[in-house]
Amino acid sequence: MEQKRRELTIADVQTTTHFNRKHLKRWIEQAERAFADLDRAKRLERHECRWCFYARESRIAGQAITTKPCDSCGNIETYPTTNTDRVCRPCGERLGICVLCAADIDLVDRRKLERK
Repeated sequence: MEQKRRELTIADVQTTTHFNRKHLKRWIEQAERAFADLDRAKRLERHECRWCFYARESRIAGQAITTKPCDSCGNIETYPTTNTDRVCRPCGERLGICVLCAADIDLVDRRKLERK
């Protein structure tokens, strides 16, 4: 069965250009904020690396009480959704890693798990 072709119009190009320019501007602004780490105090309060805090899009999760062991200490953590963290906050603070993804909190290279 042959699909009917939808003809491209100048309105299509104008609309897409408008929204893509808007999204690009937001993306650049967010990248500038991440580069300068403008919200460092808030980021560290949440104990997240710069990627997770500034660049990671919202995570999709199911609405269900979820329990998961911390990937470091094994302590069982409870979350209101299926959106869970890699490590518990105490382990994130102790190891100096992002609670969401377990990267170094400042995204510096390491040779050991324990922070100096």
